[in-house]
Amino acid sequence: MSFFSGIVDGRDHFRLGGYPAPFRELLGLQIDDFVPMATGETNRLDTLDGESYGCDMWADLIHLEGAEPQASFTEDFYADTPAVTRNVFGEGAAYYLGTRPEELYTKSLLQRVYEEAGVRPTAEVPPRVDAVRRRTEDASFLFLLNHNEEAVEVRLPNPGRDLLTGKEHSSNLVLDPLEVAILKESGYA
Repeated sequence: MSFFSGIVDGRDHFRLGGYPAPFRELLGLQIDDFVPMATGETNRLDTLDGESYGCDMWADLIHLEGAEPQASFTEDFYADTPAVTRNVFGEGAAYYLGTRPEELYTKSLLQRVYEEAGVRPTAEVPPRVDAVRRRTEDASFLFLLNHNEEAVEVRLPNPGRDLLTGKEHSSNLVLDPLEVAILKESGYA
């Protein structure tokens, strides 16, 4: 979850009880104040493993209520205060971003979250191609959506028959621009 989440309800009324009111227990924190950054204003994050990344747009002043910091601001009056947190909750964990980190950090954090949650890629796909698998008791379906304006080749994790074209595909599939494929994967009844 990221900054400004839960500050208002569905009717755009501010929630009482401290921001982010409905998520405080889940996130293990309270926001004491927030600082929108001016256009072009930046800060830095230092992570637990000693890496440093840029951030901009926003800075939450986070008061920890059980969450553990994953990265802290390095500059200005909120230097050494948490910028990214993790809170164990129930059988999982909730992460909170109190700023907008640079893309490299966000990708790294998401990779860690995926690994921690046991999430694995459905298929290796090129950029701007979505891959989603749905399973029933007796079948597995791989949905592929090419959002590109050019054809792309997808390496398939399993052979399958495209339910839209009837074609069988063993290891690779070429998706034309903006094309969709729905594969019933082999090995399932």
